[in-house]
Amino acid sequence: MTTRAGAGKQGNAIWVQCAACAGWFHVSEALLQARAAKLHCPHCHAQFQEAQAAQVARPC
Repeated sequence: MTTRAGAGKQGNAIWVQCAACAGWFHVSEALLQARAAKLHCPHCHAQFQEAQAAQVARPC
């Protein structure tokens, strides 16, 4: 799910919420544009693609 608010996340960063642990971390636009790229949660070490994220918060 992509949202603009993202649970209060602010600034120019793109925030991703891990579906496994609900932890938030930021990623670059270039990483999200790489369709085959897997995201790696720094909290629980789960690997997933953008479509599998609990939420993606983009800057307004």
